[in-house]
Amino acid sequence: MFNQTTMATEQPKPNINIAPYMSKFVRCLHVEDDHPVIEIPFSYTQFGVVLMVDIVGFSQMTSIASSKGDVGAEILSSQIGDYFDKAIRVIEYYGGDIFLGDALLVVFQADPSMERLHQTSTNLPDSLLLTADEAAGTLRRNKLTVRRAIECSLELLARLSNYRIYLSEREFARKLSGTLSASDDGNSNEDESNINSNNSTGGFRKREGSASSGSLRPGSITSRTRGGFFAAAKSLFSHTNGGERQDESNTGYSLPGAIGGSEDSHDLQLHMALSAGDICKCLLDSGMYFKRTKAHVAVSLFLAWGESGIDDLLVQDTGRLEYAICGEQMSTIEDALSLAHAGEVTITKSAWQYVNPDAYPLCEPRRNCFILKATHTETALSIPLIRRVRNDKLLNAPVESNPHYSKYVNKSAIHRLILHPDGEYPAQFRNATILFVSLGNVKPWISEGLSFCQRAMIIVHEITSTYEGFIQQFAVDDKGATILCAFGLPYPRSHEKEASFAAKAAWLIRQRFLDADIRGFKISLATGVIFTSTIGNEFRRDPAIVGDTIVIAVRILGFEYAKESIVCDDATMLACTSDYEGLCEFEDMGEEYVKGKLHPIRIWRLVHFGAKRQIHHFDILVDETIGYQPEREKVSKFIAAWSRDPNRNTLVVTGPRGSGKCMFYQQIAHIADQCGFFICSASSLEVEQNTEYFPLKFLLLGMFDLMLKHEIPYSGMKLLEEASSSTAGVHSKNILRNTSIDTTHATFSIDTAMSRATVASDEQHSCSAECSANDHNHRLTADLMLSQFEEPYGGGTASKSTLQALISVCLDKIGSGDVNLTVPVLNNIIISISSDNSMPTISKADDGTLIEFVVRVLNYACQYIKPIVVLEEMQWCDHKTLNVIHAIHQRCPSVLVILFTRSQRDYGGSNIMKTITNHSKHLEVALNGLKPREIEQVLLQAFASKGVNRISPEILELVQERTKGNPLFVKHMSLLLQEFCHVNIVDGELVKTSKETCPNPTSKTLEEILLRQDRKKIVLMQYDRLPPKFQEFLKIASCLDGKFTLAEITAIKPLETLLGVATRGKSYATIISDLDTYRFLSLATDQQTNVQFSHNVVFQTVYTFGSPSTAADIYDSIPYEERVGYHLKMAQYYESFLEQQGYDDIIPQITYHYMKTDHTEKKVKYLQILAAFHLKSNMLTDATWNIEELIHILDTDRGAKEMINDEDLAYIYGMKGECLSKRMRIEEAEPALLDSLARYGIAWPSSKHQWKRELMTEGIKFKYYFLRGLTPVEQKPGRGEHKPRVNSKTQIRLARLIRVLYCLQNIYFWRTEPGAAMLSSLYTLRYARKLGLPSGNQAASLGRIAILNYYQGHKHECQKYMSAALRVSETGECTGGMLPAFVAYIEYCEGRHEFAHQLLHQAISESKTFGVVTHLATFYRAVTMKTAYRMWEGAFNVHPEDCQLLRALSAIAIQNGDSEGETLFAIPTLANLLIQDRFRDAESWVVLIERFIMPKARLMNLLVIHGTLSFYYAKTGDHEKTRIYVELLGQNIQNQGVGAHPFPLMGCMFAVMAMYAIYGSALNDARESKGLYGSSKPQCPFDAGATLNYLVAYLKTEPLKSLAEPFICLAEAIRCFLIQDERGGSLKLEQGFRELGPGLEGITFVKAYFLAQLGRHSSPEQKRERYKEARQLFQSMSM
Repeated sequence: MFNQTTMATEQPKPNINIAPYMSKFVRCLHVEDDHPVIEIPFSYTQFGVVLMVDIVGFSQMTSIASSKGDVGAEILSSQIGDYFDKAIRVIEYYGGDIFLGDALLVVFQADPSMERLHQTSTNLPDSLLLTADEAAGTLRRNKLTVRRAIECSLELLARLSNYRIYLSEREFARKLSGTLSASDDGNSNEDESNINSNNSTGGFRKREGSASSGSLRPGSITSRTRGGFFAAAKSLFSHTNGGERQDESNTGYSLPGAIGGSEDSHDLQLHMALSAGDICKCLLDSGMYFKRTKAHVAVSLFLAWGESGIDDLLVQDTGRLEYAICGEQMSTIEDALSLAHAGEVTITKSAWQYVNPDAYPLCEPRRNCFILKATHTETALSIPLIRRVRNDKLLNAPVESNPHYSKYVNKSAIHRLILHPDGEYPAQFRNATILFVSLGNVKPWISEGLSFCQRAMIIVHEITSTYEGFIQQFAVDDKGATILCAFGLPYPRSHEKEASFAAKAAWLIRQRFLDADIRGFKISLATGVIFTSTIGNEFRRDPAIVGDTIVIAVRILGFEYAKESIVCDDATMLACTSDYEGLCEFEDMGEEYVKGKLHPIRIWRLVHFGAKRQIHHFDILVDETIGYQPEREKVSKFIAAWSRDPNRNTLVVTGPRGSGKCMFYQQIAHIADQCGFFICSASSLEVEQNTEYFPLKFLLLGMFDLMLKHEIPYSGMKLLEEASSSTAGVHSKNILRNTSIDTTHATFSIDTAMSRATVASDEQHSCSAECSANDHNHRLTADLMLSQFEEPYGGGTASKSTLQALISVCLDKIGSGDVNLTVPVLNNIIISISSDNSMPTISKADDGTLIEFVVRVLNYACQYIKPIVVLEEMQWCDHKTLNVIHAIHQRCPSVLVILFTRSQRDYGGSNIMKTITNHSKHLEVALNGLKPREIEQVLLQAFASKGVNRISPEILELVQERTKGNPLFVKHMSLLLQEFCHVNIVDGELVKTSKETCPNPTSKTLEEILLRQDRKKIVLMQYDRLPPKFQEFLKIASCLDGKFTLAEITAIKPLETLLGVATRGKSYATIISDLDTYRFLSLATDQQTNVQFSHNVVFQTVYTFGSPSTAADIYDSIPYEERVGYHLKMAQYYESFLEQQGYDDIIPQITYHYMKTDHTEKKVKYLQILAAFHLKSNMLTDATWNIEELIHILDTDRGAKEMINDEDLAYIYGMKGECLSKRMRIEEAEPALLDSLARYGIAWPSSKHQWKRELMTEGIKFKYYFLRGLTPVEQKPGRGEHKPRVNSKTQIRLARLIRVLYCLQNIYFWRTEPGAAMLSSLYTLRYARKLGLPSGNQAASLGRIAILNYYQGHKHECQKYMSAALRVSETGECTGGMLPAFVAYIEYCEGRHEFAHQLLHQAISESKTFGVVTHLATFYRAVTMKTAYRMWEGAFNVHPEDCQLLRALSAIAIQNGDSEGETLFAIPTLANLLIQDRFRDAESWVVLIERFIMPKARLMNLLVIHGTLSFYYAKTGDHEKTRIYVELLGQNIQNQGVGAHPFPLMGCMFAVMAMYAIYGSALNDARESKGLYGSSKPQCPFDAGATLNYLVAYLKTEPLKSLAEPFICLAEAIRCFLIQDERGGSLKLEQGFRELGPGLEGITFVKAYFLAQLGRHSSPEQKRERYKEARQLFQSMSM
């Protein structure tokens, strides 16, 4: 019921030259006027030479190309098309006839003459038809033919071996633009003009995995990757060529590995085989050829072009003509090919007898063959091959000149030729199903074999065309005759599930073969991605398909169980059963190893096709219903209103695929079940859309079950007869079996309903009485299947089938007196509609009888119950079933009709549908996917047990994007998110803490579900149906990066060409709306643009694609060269606005389009400009991408580095380092910054001596200039602005250099490397002094020098330098908040806590620009310092603004893709949970940190991770893990320098607390042991002495003494406790508290913890006082 649009009807008739798509032999049969009338099937046997050309080197080349995605495939296909163009021209020069099959087959044979064609009826070899004199002349001609074939093979070897294919997009683009010389492209011996080469792009062909109009043989393939759609696309080319599939055990050698090339190029080589003898060419017809004439009557091939002309080309039933070459020589040439190495040609013994051995002195005997190698010199190759003048009538055969021409090409190729008459239609990836039919070892060169193939061809074509598949080729090889069919090629009538159409076609082909007594066949199916394109040139073309899927279909035919059966791969089985498991029955044949596969393939055998049972929906509990609450309430009210007042009520539920109609049906079923209503349901299927009455047979099963219910009595007449009948009769066997069945689902099996059950006719009344009495315990239809019901059960003539019994019950209950409503009549009708025949042979009278039966049964049932008739997937419903539904609506007013369907706009409405729904008692409900609010409710319900009360917008956006609002997918997604490692709960909100850097194995379940939607396939299927001009409009629009205006479209092509001329009554907006059948486009919400491209308001209208994926799918279908042309035009168009009006906002568009071209100079120019623009705008992620792409171009593009100088290169690497350092990706930033410094001529110290010298030298210089007031350069009051001390060029250089050095300061200061931080700060001040301009960088550098002096205890120096830095910053030079953060650290160390917090707040504010964080290092430092200080003070939870800061840090980290920010968010969060004893809440954070943060953490973060985890495991009783983490902390703390960061100190504090926790646990164990055994001492599970030494040593260097000293005291005390010196430890704690107590004021948590430990080890009289004070402090902190 698709709206089938034919492209040809909307466009002028194209001039299609069909001649190149046929071999020259076939063209001769059509073109030559003197040829006689011939009969089909036709065969022609004559002496000839066959040359098989095979390509070596595809395996490695295609694996490289597949890794580059769609672009790699396009590049590869284009160049292979060019490769075949050259090969065809060589063959044409030598007069060969090309048969493009799985290998390139070339036949050298005399053209068929009229006399010879007259003799074809005898089908005898030439040797038996010639006289002696004629034989001598023929021998000479045969020798010349063989000589010509050998010369052709040697020419091919010389010109096309070692042929270089470019796999890099840039190299390929350069080759197209002509910038590569012959020596550059690896073909120094090849001058393209020598063979008049045209650049014929499109498809490519190799021996393995390809198919066209020639023969096809299996070939070896490499391992195919498993996974989603993209994994299948990458493995598309993953099979080897014929040359690589030698059986080494047989040949004793293998192909030499001389194939050159690199990742960006690859060399192809050839090997060939040549044989001579009688060659047979056969021609078969699909049967349509005979439909216009009587069978077996000779018919001329020269008929007039019909009136309908080109419109008939897309009609499948116009027939199909196929030809192939065959004969005994074809079997010998296969073996000969396996003997040839790369660069060799094998000549068989039958051909060598015609060769003069002296002409080839270098021949090499090998087995029974002879080997030749290419001997052409470079001089010989420079001679052009000018095509000899032959019969040029064979080169041009317009398709309209003969209606049979188009039969040689499948209809998919014809469809594309209509759109692209020149034959250069775009190469495409398609998800297709391949159907392979092997006819066994048949010999078509004899009459019996030819007749056998003809019969098979008629059957295959008739069935495949019915189900809209295509015969791709008929081929004959050493394994027999084969027919290759494809489902899913580009065509206006494509399908959603091609596999099910192919499976049904295969099943019917098998049935027809068996009925026609065709034996020994094998049928296989394989589903996957194929590549379709065209190869060749004006002499010979072929619409090729290629892919691993074809190879798999061939391979699985080799097993014995495939004989007279249908076998398929796993992908086909899944595709056929994903939506409806009952459609096909498969038998698992296990896993089998096939040639070329590293892993076994699971093979299935198709046992039955056809729905035996009604579709069984998954069961959903009432409390599991998801979404659509308003719609469900509306439907409930509607059903309630119907139950009160039924009057032809109808309910239609519409929605696209995946909108949840199936779940909605279940909800309606629950409503009906609760109210006691009864449902009869049926469903249509896409594959059965042309099968008459397909849904009705399931509806009948529901009706049978309905009528057997005890609520429906027999009619009054029947009850009276039963009452008056004698009770002395013998009771018959009860045919009603006791079962239980869900009445809300018509799950009754068709086949069982047709199974036989004997019911004696004289016992029918007794059976009916029992049925009425015990119907609730006895059901007929619970396990019934409608199959073979016409045969009686048992053999008695009086017996009846179960179906007849069911019909009898229905007729007895309704009391029918109609002569037409009898058991035999209805039985025959239902038998007919239940057969496999898609067009049941029932008359119009039978249609009326069936409708009458349905209406009578339902009306009678309505007197006692309330039935509901449900029809699902109505868009696939056939016309006759719709007539029945219409009759139910019109004549059964009490029946509620519910229809589930997709949008009628997309699938074409019908008048019947409009009649059914056009009344006042109709309700239509549209399901368009769950809204964000409904998705949020589902997630809240899923996470309710974990305390989630809010869902972050990022999570909602993720779920909406992944599921498209499908309720079932939303439900699955909610389950997956519970195990999603990057989702956490913060203050009751479900937040996403990271991008999905680590794929979760469970996420594959969701991806597999989403892949079943085949979204891309549906988009391309809809795209194929659009008018060609609008297709071109969409192609251009898809290149414009999301949004576009009509003015931008006109930059490439005028709108008049694409959309036609707009008129007053029909604007462009109306035209687009009319053409956009599937609503790909929509008006953008925001109609504002940064640039006014046109003064015409209409042309400034902004459009956008409804889905970005739709634009991407269309974009991927555009050929590479065409795509590049579009982008180049758009870039130049945008550049004109930049030059004329200076729009800086248009730079991203210019860069985007140039990046899609091969214009390297423009790429470098605009990437550099755009990176600087993004960096200045603090769009760090975009700037990073720009710079990395720019560096990649400079490194890989030939000659790119010569386009810029060293200064620019230093600037580029400096920008890279600046971007990365600002994003805190400091490990990546440091090398780039040092590289930039080196390019500026500054050598960074590398040895200890150099470090010492540079620090001393620069330090002395700094102090000298500081004392003189020359450093820093500051703006003093009352003086004019400073002017730079250097020229403008040097000024730019110094400014860039200072930015590089400032970024290095940030890195080394963050990593606590004092020496490097000091040197970079001194360098910054040095070059700032040279520049002579004040800047915030100088103030920050001076502040860093000050704080480094503070670490060393030089407080006076620190105060001096910090005062100078603050003085500079007060003049308006911004430090991005870095200076206030430094001062805050010093103030906190000095005990002025609140002032430190104020400064930190100031630092956070200064790190933002217009509310956006632009200085990440400052923001991260200030937030973590503030958080740590608040935790030590015990005030973190009472300051909500600080909690909000930590969450803001996480969000910013996610936005910038910064793992450092995620770490800084996770660690304080875990630490806060631990000090509050919330260990259950901390569990998920521990898992997150251990699995994903700790493995990649840097030293400073690692220290605090080890400390916090040691405390967590100490408190939870895992002492072994505590020992591990404590020891790791002790080992790593030695490498940590002193820095203004709280994490190392925090790690030491938690480690000391962990030791106290272990000791406390040991004390408790000791007390228990003492109670049992009398005495015991606490024992520590590990030796902590060495670790304590390391911790104490670091704490003594920590400037924050107010925190470090209390924990030094605690560490010294725990050392005493662990060695059983209780008194010594207690004295240390007492003394420490007396000395440190005053300094602990304000640091509440540390003081409370110290008092708690002191109280535990105090004397009894002091214990209570200490505990009381500690408890009060903890309570004040809400702990």
